[in-house]
Amino acid sequence: MQRLRPATVGILTALALFPYLASAQQPASVYHPVPILGSITGEWLHVGGEALNRDAAQSFALAFAHDRPSGLRFELGYLRAARALTNAEGVTAGMSVPVRAGRVTVRPGFSLLLGAAEAGADRGGYNWADSTGQLQTGYQGRPLDANGTALGAGFSLGAEVRLLAVVSRAASVRQWLFTGSVLRGNRATTLLGFGLAVHPSDMLSTLRGRREGM
Repeated sequence: MQRLRPATVGILTALALFPYLASAQQPASVYHPVPILGSITGEWLHVGGEALNRDAAQSFALAFAHDRPSGLRFELGYLRAARALTNAEGVTAGMSVPVRAGRVTVRPGFSLLLGAAEAGADRGGYNWADSTGQLQTGYQGRPLDANGTALGAGFSLGAEVRLLAVVSRAASVRQWLFTGSVLRGNRATTLLGFGLAVHPSDMLSTLRGRREGM
């Protein structure tokens, strides 16, 4: 009986390890990690915007997005909101969720901004006239430029229409609210714009599929 014990233990051990040995012989599944960069979107946001009374860049946004398997999107980017006499711009961070219908994807989202604000205002000038008081008259303003920090929060409703495998037409409506003493009299702004979105992750998936098909 003593000789049978080692054999019995060996058999039981083999039976216990059999499922692990069998699974080890199975081919490993192919693992495709989620790409860090899902899309790059650039938009001109000055559609219907205020006329700028100065030589300044108009409103725009650039965003780099990471898409999770669930569809949740995280974005880092840069935004500029320019108005007639003020502007706010800085780094943005946000998130959005997708609502898909065929080639169209709508994304409601929320973003925060940390950056700088500028404002120019006439602090009181004077009317003038030439020596006769009749030939030429005018107004001489005394502009004062102010600079400071800007913090902002914004809601957006973006949309993408897939044009090609890796390119989409993008459009959005954004409502922003800024804080800071520089923008005290003009905190809220609505931005409407359009642009293009490029999807590097889809490009990599297409190239990977071609290689696996060879």
